[in-house]
Amino acid sequence: MTEPIEFETAPRPRLDLLTPERDEHVWIASAVYRMAAETLRDGAGGQLNLDRRKVLAIEIGCWICEEPYSERLSYRKCAGEKRPGA
Repeated sequence: MTEPIEFETAPRPRLDLLTPERDEHVWIASAVYRMAAETLRDGAGGQLNLDRRKVLAIEIGCWICEEPYSERLSYRKCAGEKRPGA
């Protein structure tokens, strides 16, 4: 399945989604794609078609404490400090 993804050269995160409640982990998923230079240069109107066949990795971790997800950690309070801008 290929869906167009809008992008900017300097994307701005939705800071409201990154703000934790008291001692809460903020779990995020980061996907890494292999991209060809031609694809990036030809990005029509700021959109990319991200293809599942080009996914290198998907990692899940806490935005605040920067620990990778584990079920055990998901039951614990986040020990990290709020990041600047979060």
